[in-house]
Amino acid sequence: MSNREQFDWDNRITYLLKDSFQPKTFEHYKQAVGRGLDNARSFLQSTKEIVPSIDTVRTIHQYAFGAVYRRAGDFREYGQEIAIGRDDARGAYYSQIPEELSLLSKQTSKLFKEASTEQLKARAITFYHLRYVKTHPFLDGNGRTGRVIFDYQAKKLLGIDRRIDVSHEEYIGGIQRAFSTGDLSALTKTMTGVKLSPEVAKTPYPLKLGEIVITKELSGGTKLKVPCGEDVETAQEIEIATLSPRLVKAVSQGKKVPLALYESTSKANAMLDIDARKQKELSFSKGMER
Repeated sequence: MSNREQFDWDNRITYLLKDSFQPKTFEHYKQAVGRGLDNARSFLQSTKEIVPSIDTVRTIHQYAFGAVYRRAGDFREYGQEIAIGRDDARGAYYSQIPEELSLLSKQTSKLFKEASTEQLKARAITFYHLRYVKTHPFLDGNGRTGRVIFDYQAKKLLGIDRRIDVSHEEYIGGIQRAFSTGDLSALTKTMTGVKLSPEVAKTPYPLKLGEIVITKELSGGTKLKVPCGEDVETAQEIEIATLSPRLVKAVSQGKKVPLALYESTSKANAMLDIDARKQKELSFSKGMER
C-alpha cells in the first residue's frame, strides 16, 4: 500500500464503511470496489446516456460502492464540505450539488451536440470531467465515478476503448493548469491523447462554481436569499441562523434590506438581522457579538 493509500484508508475510508463489511482490510476493500466499478460501467452502458442524469450519477456511485459504504449513492449533506487537491480548493457547497450537476449536464449536452471534430469532442469530454471533479458530489469516490463516466464518453465519442491509465502527476498538473488558466490542452492530451490547437484550447464555459446562496424560508412561502460568495463557513452559519422579527417583517413586506450576522455569546445559533449601518441593498457583513 502506498503512503497516499495508507493515509486515505486510515483517515477517511474506514469511517465510511458499512458495519457488515468484513473483514475491514484494504485488500478486501480494493477487491470489492473493483467489482463495483465493473458493475457501474455495465450500468452506465445500459443507460446509453452520454451525459448522465443526476439520478444516473447517484446510481453509478451506488453500484461502485454499495458493497462497502454506508451511504453509497448519497450526495454530501450539511457539514460535509471538503477540500480538493493540493491547493485545498472547495467542492460545491452541499446544497449546490444538484444545481451544479444540472448545469453541467446542459452545458456538456450542448457541447457534444455541436462537436464536429475530434478536438471539440475531446475538449467537451475533458470539460465534463473537470467540472464533475470540481463539484465533488460525494464524500468519497468522485474521481473513480468520474473516470467511469469519462471511459464511456471517450469510447462512444472518440473510439477510445481503454480506461484512464496516466501519470498521476500529469493528471493533477493538467487539472491545476486548467483551473488556473482555463487552458484544457494539457489535461485533454493526458486523458484522451488528442492535441488541442490554440483556437480550441480554452474552456468553453467557466470552470468556477457558482456563488453560494442560502435560502431562508419564512411563513407564507416567502423566501430570503442570502448570497455568501465562496465563504463556506459563513454559509453554514447563515443556514442555521435564526431570523430577527424585524427582518422577517421587512422581507414579508417585500423590502430589500442590508443584512448582518450577529454571533451569539451563548450556545444559541447566530441571528440574521437588518444592518442599519449599511445602505447597499442585500449587502452582507459580520456583526459584533451581542
